[in-house]
Amino acid sequence: MSSLFLLLGTLNAYGQVLVGEALGVPVRIASVIMMSFWGANLVASLSISRWSDRIQRRTPFLLAGGSATAAALTILIALLPLGTAAPTLVVVAVFIGLGVALGAVFGPWMAAFAAYVEETHVDAQGTAFGLQHLISRLVVLGAVLLAPRIADAAGWSAWLLVTLAATGAFIALVLALHRRAPERTPEPVEQRSAAG
Repeated sequence: MSSLFLLLGTLNAYGQVLVGEALGVPVRIASVIMMSFWGANLVASLSISRWSDRIQRRTPFLLAGGSATAAALTILIALLPLGTAAPTLVVVAVFIGLGVALGAVFGPWMAAFAAYVEETHVDAQGTAFGLQHLISRLVVLGAVLLAPRIADAAGWSAWLLVTLAATGAFIALVLALHRRAPERTPEPVEQRSAAG
């Protein structure tokens, strides 16, 4: 998950700057574009997390969200060289797609991570979450420090290619790790209530 924080950290710290500089849009429009991203991300996080909890499946959401993130990033990278010629509605749609895709990942990943830690090292949940938090914050710090330097040297498209590679690493890790540890089938409600 920390590999996706490279993109999230970039959009959180520099999203408006990225849109303004690369596409030449006014601050007001750049703000609307980023608000559409965060709004879509919030709605998707809540609704898809609930959906994932209801069906007790995580991996399909991780793979779909990661793949959709990679697709939206690829389109955004293709749009940036167009500058002011890039259609604003298409840019908004891409950012909404990014928000939904990233929202589809976070809740299911947290549930999968918590379940894995509980099953393997129930006494180390605090340590596991603390370590994950530390690593993700270091990745965000790396994004904050490196993104503007790479963008100044080679443009925002170059930095987004780095985040696209990190997204590819996320997808590869999900495939590798979840193939080794298949998801459990949820118990029927009758069995759980009888056990309680």
